[in-house]
Amino acid sequence: MAQEQTAQTGPRVAIIGAGIVGVTTALRLKELGAYPVLLDSAPDAATATSAQNAAQLSYSAVDAVASPALMALMPKVILGQSPSSKVSPLWVKDYFAWALKFLTQAKASQYEKNSFANLELSLTSKAVFQEWLETYDFDFDYRASGKVSLLGPGANLTAAQLWADKKKKMGADIEVLDHEGVVRKEPTFIQFQGRCNGGVYSGTDAVGDARKFAREALRSILEEGAGEFLPNQKVLDVIMDKDEMRYLITDQGRVEADAFVICAGLQSVELCERLGKNLPLAPMAGYSLSLPMGKAVPDLAITDTENKAVVTRLGNRIRYAGYADFVPQQRGISAKRLNTFKARLFERFPLVAEDSGDLSPWMGFRPLTPDSQPVIGRLTQKNGYINTGHGMFGWALSAGSADRVARQIMAEVR
Repeated sequence: MAQEQTAQTGPRVAIIGAGIVGVTTALRLKELGAYPVLLDSAPDAATATSAQNAAQLSYSAVDAVASPALMALMPKVILGQSPSSKVSPLWVKDYFAWALKFLTQAKASQYEKNSFANLELSLTSKAVFQEWLETYDFDFDYRASGKVSLLGPGANLTAAQLWADKKKKMGADIEVLDHEGVVRKEPTFIQFQGRCNGGVYSGTDAVGDARKFAREALRSILEEGAGEFLPNQKVLDVIMDKDEMRYLITDQGRVEADAFVICAGLQSVELCERLGKNLPLAPMAGYSLSLPMGKAVPDLAITDTENKAVVTRLGNRIRYAGYADFVPQQRGISAKRLNTFKARLFERFPLVAEDSGDLSPWMGFRPLTPDSQPVIGRLTQKNGYINTGHGMFGWALSAGSADRVARQIMAEVR
């Protein structure tokens, strides 16, 4: 996929939200000849959901959240018997209609449709990201690590192989392994204390720090004089002229542009309501710790599927991230939840990390759609666009969704 670079004579595009999705959108727009203007209410890029995510560029593992397997686990989740997922009654009260839509997407046919739509976008993302690796010298702890997703004790390897074969036909690089095959690929796996019936391996998945990438990409745009960043600016209103967005009112003034892209995660809901669009997003909480490396550190990125968590060697630290809690947005992690989360890591991977020093506990709210597909494209306003709702796949899908929306903008806005 060749990079397209033109003189900066293209449209001025305001991008609301400077997380990984917003910054990659700005980067792609810059490459296609636009002049991106990024706004964020925070003082820097990638301070919220992108700040300390799982760090895995898992292009082959972007299956929809709503699935037959999740439905089978739902009674335990509702009864509070699942350590890796919980549902708050307050969340259900606020998102009942969304939850009903989510449940309809758990049918096998819908799960396959949604998962393959994400995979198609993910493979585009992989190609765009490879282009960026060859073009830029960004420092973000990138490593072509490969990845293995562990299959739980009840997993059927034949069914896993059939699912993998369908993905391979679409271009995914994956291989189903038995338990011994997982150990051969990752010898440190012998420390694992959970139950495992094998794994799904991808040699071309990778790891990298999304926050570092976002800030490196933003720095590159600014140093080229190819765009702007307006930090500490909260969007208060959108001023319209018939069917066009004219400018934004922020708490620091007004921002004019030829086109506008909403990439603000969960905050996109309120903005879209002002524009007449009902955006089907709900918060799904996840957590992470960044720990000192232990005595048996895996080279591969690992997804502990049964525990809904990942283990990643990121630079000189271990990033442990995951869980899927349907709870209202809040500040900070409860001590009880954090202790449960940390304890599960050392129960299952006792030698991977050291429980010492600053563990950098983090909590983020992933913006999830009922079908797990991001919302990308034009709004009813002819110069208004959206790129949000990536759920837990924001890092892996960001380059592909940026490419999709940027190309649409450049084709439609003059």
